[in-house]
Amino acid sequence: MKNQGYCIALYKTVEAAEKVFSALEQTRFDLCTVSVAGKQPLREEQIFGYCHDAGQVKCWGRLSPFWNRALDRLSGFAFYIVSNEGLIIVVGPLVSTMMRGLKEGPETKYSPIRVALSRIGVSSGNVDLYESMLNANAFLILEQGTQDEIHRVHDLLMHHDAMDVTIHYG
Repeated sequence: MKNQGYCIALYKTVEAAEKVFSALEQTRFDLCTVSVAGKQPLREEQIFGYCHDAGQVKCWGRLSPFWNRALDRLSGFAFYIVSNEGLIIVVGPLVSTMMRGLKEGPETKYSPIRVALSRIGVSSGNVDLYESMLNANAFLILEQGTQDEIHRVHDLLMHHDAMDVTIHYG
């Protein structure tokens, strides 16, 4: 689609990401176009798990309330482990882009999130920022839509303590 774009926002805490997710729901944004990515730190004293049963995916661990809410409302689920860093979780339509990118190219030296963001037209400098912030425990919320939708969501995301909010056209 010619006027298709993406608005990507970074949030420092799960609480900030939860507030934005609630705001998107309350303002009736189409959640079919929203993706969320974040890091689930892996420590020896913590357990993280996921289960797929009867068409549902459920997580448990310190951040499970946030992830289970996203899983209940968004389509698509993936996770991958970054050596010595932790588990990166992605929920929403960005998962399909990530999987297509990994299937189509020999880009295995790149992280799945890098592959997906590059495929939708995010510049390498911004991909570096998003990837480093995810590894530093930030949360990424991505909205895909028309130019009007993207500008509307940009305004909403800016009012919720975002570390960064950027519009991208691929």
